[in-house]
Amino acid sequence: MSKKGRFFTFCLATLLLFGLCSCDTAEEKNPYQDLLDEAQDTATQEPEAQRTLTLAITGEKSEYNYLYNFATAYMSAHPDTLVQVEEITPGVDDAALSTRLMAGSAPDVLATLATSEILNSGHLVDLYPFMREDPEFREEDYFMNVISAVEDGGHLYALAYSFLLRGVYAMRSDLDAGAAAEYEEGNATFADMLHWYQELGADRNLQFSEVFGADEVFTYYADSTIDIAGKSCDFQAEELRPVIEFAQTIPAPNVTYSLDQGIITYVPGGNMLASERLLDTDSPYLFMECDVINDPELLFPYEGRLYTQPHMIRSAGGNYLYEIGAVLMMTDSCKDRALAWDFIKFCMTDRTEPYEGLNSLIGYQMTVGPFPTTNRNNFASQCRLNVENKYDYSVEMGQVPQGEREQVINNAVAYLTTLPDCLEVNISPYLSILDITWEDRCLYYLGNQSLDVTLKNMQSKIQLYLNE
Repeated sequence: MSKKGRFFTFCLATLLLFGLCSCDTAEEKNPYQDLLDEAQDTATQEPEAQRTLTLAITGEKSEYNYLYNFATAYMSAHPDTLVQVEEITPGVDDAALSTRLMAGSAPDVLATLATSEILNSGHLVDLYPFMREDPEFREEDYFMNVISAVEDGGHLYALAYSFLLRGVYAMRSDLDAGAAAEYEEGNATFADMLHWYQELGADRNLQFSEVFGADEVFTYYADSTIDIAGKSCDFQAEELRPVIEFAQTIPAPNVTYSLDQGIITYVPGGNMLASERLLDTDSPYLFMECDVINDPELLFPYEGRLYTQPHMIRSAGGNYLYEIGAVLMMTDSCKDRALAWDFIKFCMTDRTEPYEGLNSLIGYQMTVGPFPTTNRNNFASQCRLNVENKYDYSVEMGQVPQGEREQVINNAVAYLTTLPDCLEVNISPYLSILDITWEDRCLYYLGNQSLDVTLKNMQSKIQLYLNE
């Protein structure tokens, strides 16, 4: 499995942790199918000005619900329009979709996953002209730093609906005063974290992290070693080799490597608050990875809190990294592009339906799309409800934050809503490039290939890819 596959394993584990994934089997009907069928029946009975839009949903079943909901809501608002939905299974229907794109018979809109093959197919429509000529689409309503990160040569072929980011927090008592202060200011890089662990870990019998493995080095050094625009890479960099060698020695009991299955990350803790297992002094970890936005209880002022405020992780080059999540794309097979853009815009704009929690651990429903979203208002609304739900659940579990409820919630929301504007480097294309070197990296981790050979092969394969 590729690096991308490893990250998906982690994401899936996270979704399961928070109860987002549907327990339906592949044969069970999507819960929004009945609503969609009803809306489609109404649309097909509309006698005048019939318009049809085809929407292909590519992704895991747990991601489908909000797109079904969008299709249904759009038909309700536009009874003269029929939205036909088809599901495309990644890894199974890829070749067929590529053939349809080349033949001009692909669906009008593709949603959720943006593979490099689709983005580089030459059969997607630039969405920038639609955005800039539509007075109803206001760029200031979106995190354009995230949206524009997907552009290619000044063109935007995929409109990012959501994004992913990872954060980390540290056990306060294990860092010296200087390191703790630098960490709390959010200035620490992944290289700093490794350095602190190298100084403190062995002496204090600490593990580096619960879920970080040796391969994280390539993620957080990617923007330093790969120059996509300049079509060059440097895996012989003087500072890289000792970091890789050291990272390989770090115990990672919850991470395993397999040529067949990729990087498998076990996330301990089950269905508990991220803070719940950190209120004792027996934690063996110096750093803990977290989802900064979906684990807002880590921001709460618990009495005797032993860990620092979580921060997003900076790369070795000092950049805040993130990944693009769900996207919307228009294919050049589309004949009614005004309709396709109107539907895409409809999906991106403010959602008016209530954010109903699926359970007490989460604060939004998949009918409104994956979280965090690039729409500022939706993001703020989802943040607030998520924080409120986590606060109430924390109290229910016997962990009562200090201070007034509203003040604690407002402080957490204020911090979270500043994060997207800080994002600097979309790591997704780097991870896609690293995919082609997965076998070499895995052989090294398993002890079946030397580091010299691994770095040489990585340099050769990635440089060849960049030159194409």
